[in-house]
Amino acid sequence: VVGFEFSGRLSETGVYGEATHAHTDVGRDFIRAVLGFEHAFPNTLTVGAEIYYNGQGMTDRTRYDFTQLFSGKTQNVARRYTGAHLKYEFIPLLRTENHFIANLDDGSIFFAPSMVYSFTADWEWVLGVQFFRGGSGSEYGRFHDLAYTSLQWFF
Repeated sequence: VVGFEFSGRLSETGVYGEATHAHTDVGRDFIRAVLGFEHAFPNTLTVGAEIYYNGQGMTDRTRYDFTQLFSGKTQNVARRYTGAHLKYEFIPLLRTENHFIANLDDGSIFFAPSMVYSFTADWEWVLGVQFFRGGSGSEYGRFHDLAYTSLQWFF
């Protein structure tokens, strides 16, 4: 694997990107790349977006390798994605985080809004839902919506 990354600022907006070229012993070599931005407003609203290219992925949904996805050997099955996030702090102890991913090859989408409550500087409680939409055979269309909660301790 060989790659590069960059990060910087354009005025008040952070920009970043990275790319890797992976050589495999089996299969074909591939490139992965991401380009994104993030902007934090004075009122605690943070927005960001990125585009992602996965050269190992497929553009034809009938060729998706879900075995590799479910075994953890890959994180996505398609080739082109876009994503966005929006975060907002209502009060110092309570914030919302919203993440959106669109598979540009099959049109399926994933949306995950959540609320995060900080008990202390190192304890957080998260309450969220995940929505999956897409047609038959699509990456996100095969999953069911879910609700979750978690308690996190940072040390």
